[in-house]
Amino acid sequence: MRVPRTLYLIADGGRVRYVERAGPGHFRTFRNALSAHMHDKTSEFGHDKPPEKLDHLLFNQWQRSSEIQELQIEIMQDQSPATD
Repeated sequence: MRVPRTLYLIADGGRVRYVERAGPGHFRTFRNALSAHMHDKTSEFGHDKPPEKLDHLLFNQWQRSSEIQELQIEIMQDQSPATD
C-alpha cells in the first residue's frame, strides 16, 4: 500500500516552490520555478483604460495559473509509478 504524501505549494510573486515534508520539522524543496513575467517593469505594462486594464490583468493571471498547472502535471507524472 502506498503511503500518501503531502505536497506544499508556496507561491510568492513570480516564484513558486514545491515542498514536501522530509521528517519532523524538516522540509525538502524538490522543484523551483520562476514566472517569465516576474521581471517585467510596471512601466512596460502601458497605460490602459480601466476595462482594458482589467482584461490585461485577468489574462496575465490566467497565463500564470496555466504555468503552475503545467508544473503540477509534470510533478504528478514524475511521481507516478512507471508502467510498462
